[in-house]
Amino acid sequence: MIVCVCHRISHREIERHATACDSFDELQLNTGVATGCGRCGDCARSVFDEARQQPTCGLMGRLRAAQPAAALA
Repeated sequence: MIVCVCHRISHREIERHATACDSFDELQLNTGVATGCGRCGDCARSVFDEARQQPTCGLMGRLRAAQPAAALA
């Protein structure tokens, strides 16, 4: 589903970037999501937060799993 119409960013793209971005602000810098009209901000942040909570495969997933929860906040 397209989350950000202004920059044509889908929920899948947000999920992919969520594993590499340390914050929603960094996601915005990398993708432009929620930087146009701003209407997608709440939805984009929700997709980002949910994706950050999911365990992922590969090195980034193992690194995140090894960090204490406080370090991820």
